Amino acid sequence: TPSQIESLEWMNSNLPPGFVLSTKDHGFLIHHISKNLAVQEDFSSLGPVSKYDLNNIYYSRYLNTTRELLKRYNVSYIWITEDMKKSDVWYDDQQGLLFLLRNNKTFKPVYKDESKVEIWEVSWVTRHFRIIDKSNESVEELLANS
Repeated sequence: TPSQIESLEWMNSNLPPGFVLSTKDHGFLIHHISKNLAVQEDFSSLGPVSKYDLNNIYYSRYLNTTRELLKRYNVSYIWITEDMKKSDVWYDDQQGLLFLLRNNKTFKPVYKDESKVEIWEVSWVTRHFRIIDKSNESVEELLANS
């Protein structure tokens, strides 16, 4: 759809390269437009993703399990379409990954188009630290200023 293409063009222009989790049907579209590789059942940075792991990513409500699997397959982004939310993958926003996306320490929404397409960044990709160069200050001064 036009909104899907627009979201992938936005991804290509605004986000650092990374692996994108979505359904198998979207793999070619993701790669062709966003220039990122899609993590799906038959491909990841580490080889094929097992159906078991993919089902755990999509349907588990255990944050630690999902987080570890996303790390294992080097997932940087999650690309979700309206069809995925309404029947292709989930049928309820309380299911698995859709429920876990509420955890803002692990997932950050970076794109949303009137609920038709969403892009989420996995937080382990994002840096959570500041670089401080105050070589003339003592450790106590640095800690006091943080």
